[in-house]
Amino acid sequence: MSGKSHLTHDLILFVGVSLVVATALAAADEDYNKSKVGISASLQGSQTDIQLPIWADKKVVFVPSFGFTSVSGAVTDVRFGFMFRYNLRFGRLVPYNGIRFGVLRTKPQGGDAIVDQLLGVAVGGEYFFDRHFSAGVEAQLNAAFSDDNSTRFGNPGGTNINTATAANVTFYF
Repeated sequence: MSGKSHLTHDLILFVGVSLVVATALAAADEDYNKSKVGISASLQGSQTDIQLPIWADKKVVFVPSFGFTSVSGAVTDVRFGFMFRYNLRFGRLVPYNGIRFGVLRTKPQGGDAIVDQLLGVAVGGEYFFDRHFSAGVEAQLNAAFSDDNSTRFGNPGGTNINTATAANVTFYF
């Protein structure tokens, strides 16, 4: 390769790399998480719940959730929850802290309803592939307050403290 073609090759390589870096930086600054509403599938162990993240602004997200299980002629389990998320920064990658509240209601066929309550904190992150689709992970520390007749946590009338993880996939409208 001659000196002139080598210089041209280096210049083209430099311009190409510069364009890629500039594009990546511009994409990182793009507002992937404007105020919006989404629907999430949340998988936590064998329990799947639906979440509806609602962005109040770039820092605050309200996340109501619900789940339902019915075993014919035996039991109905309904789960309602709410999470308040505080985003630490915004862009493609959004780390956050949160606090969660939940009510877990089990109704055996022919029996009285059993209501357990949940209070927890979470640390997680959401990665935006584009403005309408994200995936996230979350680590949790939860306290469960069992109903006197509950066997859900193996501690009727007691309090259990546990760690948990969750994976979420969200589509934003």
